[in-house]
Amino acid sequence: MSFKKLQVVILLIGGVFCSANLAAQQIDSAFADINYVRRQNAWISSKNAAGLKHFKLPKISEAKLVLDKSNGQFRNFHQSSDSYEYGLDASSIYRLNKKIVFEGAIAYSNFKGKNMAGSAFIDPYENPFDIVERHDNNRGTKTKETYTLHGAISAQLNSKLTIGGRINYQAANFAKAKDLRHINKLLDMELSVGGIYQLNDLVEIGLNYNYDRRIESIYFKTYGNKGEPLSSIISFGSFYGPLETFGEYGYTYDSAIRPLTNFSHGFSFQLNLKLNEKISLFNEFTYGKPKGFFGEKGTASILYTEHAAEKYAYAGVLSISRNKNEHQIALKANYATLFNIENVYRREVMPGGGARIVYFGRRDVLDKQQLEANLNYTFFKNIENNNPSWIFNIDGNYIRRQQTTSVYPFYRDQTINSYQAKVNVKRNVVKADQMYSLGLGLGYGSGSGLAKYDGLYASPSADQLDLAPTSMDSYLYQEFEYFTKPRVSADIDLQYTKKLKENISPYVKLNYSFTKAFDTQFLGSSFGVAGLSVGCNF
Repeated sequence: MSFKKLQVVILLIGGVFCSANLAAQQIDSAFADINYVRRQNAWISSKNAAGLKHFKLPKISEAKLVLDKSNGQFRNFHQSSDSYEYGLDASSIYRLNKKIVFEGAIAYSNFKGKNMAGSAFIDPYENPFDIVERHDNNRGTKTKETYTLHGAISAQLNSKLTIGGRINYQAANFAKAKDLRHINKLLDMELSVGGIYQLNDLVEIGLNYNYDRRIESIYFKTYGNKGEPLSSIISFGSFYGPLETFGEYGYTYDSAIRPLTNFSHGFSFQLNLKLNEKISLFNEFTYGKPKGFFGEKGTASILYTEHAAEKYAYAGVLSISRNKNEHQIALKANYATLFNIENVYRREVMPGGGARIVYFGRRDVLDKQQLEANLNYTFFKNIENNNPSWIFNIDGNYIRRQQTTSVYPFYRDQTINSYQAKVNVKRNVVKADQMYSLGLGLGYGSGSGLAKYDGLYASPSADQLDLAPTSMDSYLYQEFEYFTKPRVSADIDLQYTKKLKENISPYVKLNYSFTKAFDTQFLGSSFGVAGLSVGCNF
């Protein structure tokens, strides 16, 4: 996104925020907690934009500048041990009238991390395979810029039916500044349209269609001394796959930009039960069918891999309100399968110097299943003007990943179980036109599993032995330790908020989190993040 376009978007959203602010001067929301407001009704954070109709305030908005500094060696294989990130973020939900509610957000972030290698992609967990540098001594500085736009609308057609739509758009640039260098560009767009129908005072149902298209293009190149060959593992899973030298015709050849394309169609169904005036139970079921490919289809271009997946998700929230207190029990569960195949091809040079790609087979390279579950209990105590005096939170998270990576006749099995539990307490103290906030958290995590089990489908021939897959064991065990080694964590945040007038309240916030791991061999034992936020609620 160009700077001029960004300026126009900021001005447009700023105008919307200002208009909403003028429309809401009669409500004192200077100390309203925007996170609580979003959780006040589960419909607001659902995948169905029509759920915004349940937003009860005239408006709530926030703009902030965030600075984070991270240091430590207990980090995943693709992360930095020394990084900083800053960003700007503005978001707002506002009610235009009794029937229409809008939501909008814009964000920019700039990340710079030292000592980075590992994956050549922005987020390896978003992709069906990975490209991993073979030599860990090629670590260098990586930078990333991310632009995010979000918009949603809910329109009530009559007393029973409400419709809505949402669009999320993200663009990013990512680059490494040391050989083997890569330059990435990301475009990710999510669309959703749906509706809600109120059967009666007790039951609401909703249905929406979801579409996501994500394209990350990647380009490899080198500068300076090329004396030592630079190679990468095409990791089809668990850091296991063929070894490719830069300069050879293949995944990392420097003659073209290669896109990794993923698109998904799906739907979500919501059922909300208002058991009485104090108790409600919200349920959301989601199904998606992503698929995609790496490379380009054509006679002179290569379609390297093709993948297909299925995703199932559930989100449920039980809310119990009593006097000025509210209890929420939330359960989220996601289950996904992923199947990836590699096309076997040959590049043939034609008379006259042209070339064509001839495909003569396909082979299965990854069969993966992943389960994620999260159980959360939150108690909001003494809520005044949408601002709880106390927030108690208990959170538990579990991840199980099973995958088989195949480069026939060789295969590798892996199983990872990872779980974390955390307790947080936050206290907000309002004195006249000032608010003081203190948050404390403690956590514990661990895991289990099998880092690798290598086997054979059949006895390999001599030719197959020459083409045996390569393993990057250092990254394999770094990732395994990151998910499974015991660790404790602690965090603290301090915030001061000053009310300037009825609906405007700037704030400053300091936060720090620290993680200490035990029994690590391939990673360090600690990691810390310090942050500063300066913002304004209006």
